[in-house]
Amino acid sequence: MPIAPNPTIAIICRGLVLTSVKDGESFADIGAFKASPCHRAVITVKKVPSAGEEETVFHFEALDADLLFHLKVEKTTRSSIQRYMPGGFVRGHDDNDENDFRWFVDIDTDLHPDLRPQPDDTKVGPILRVNSALFYAESLTTGKMKIKRGAGQPEDFGRVAQTVGANIYFDQLHSKAVLMRGDEVLLTIDACDAVKGTTYVIEFDCECDDNSGRSDFDTIYTALKDLPAEKQVTFEGVLIPGIQAEVGTNPQVYCYGANTGQPISH
Repeated sequence: MPIAPNPTIAIICRGLVLTSVKDGESFADIGAFKASPCHRAVITVKKVPSAGEEETVFHFEALDADLLFHLKVEKTTRSSIQRYMPGGFVRGHDDNDENDFRWFVDIDTDLHPDLRPQPDDTKVGPILRVNSALFYAESLTTGKMKIKRGAGQPEDFGRVAQTVGANIYFDQLHSKAVLMRGDEVLLTIDACDAVKGTTYVIEFDCECDDNSGRSDFDTIYTALKDLPAEKQVTFEGVLIPGIQAEVGTNPQVYCYGANTGQPISH
């Protein structure tokens, strides 16, 4: 079954992010890496009326890395965190559902199933937390990737999710969401917005303009506890004949993050 269209609120995560998204949990976290100023989070909230021009409600740059933004969702039929994972998924196969959340690199299952490394919450921030949403792969890399484990030879890994989305649907009479920055209420969205057809987009953007042609994926290890260097993995692009990479290199280098089933913070 495809993802239901027309969410009242859509969260879009771009660039080098660390997410903690697990089915059935009471909340999910999306965080930036404090060790990478180039990938510093920019949070933008846009209001999209059913008729009329999109407007930016909030735009935060160069944020305090210790801030917690919290989107508190109330009175919807979805009462926890869910991942869109329809049927089977085979890593590296192009015939998987293009929105399957498992396209997003998972630290616990794809990289280190034997170690299950713990995130270091002092190294992640700012964080956007949401207590009820459907997470999915919003876009995939054009090209495929190879993974290199320790001193081993690179192995085919396939395409990965470059952008992650999370949808919130107001499907009850008193559905509501409140966006907070710490204890400060920034925005309240209620069922009246849904009736009017007004929707919102929250962008958590950690993309970087660095055109070095080098992957920054190894930055994830700056926020994981007690993982030996020899256990760390790296990614590299696969040569795509006839396609010019955005950063002027071929194979293409993409900016994307990873998910962990372990809590980032409490």
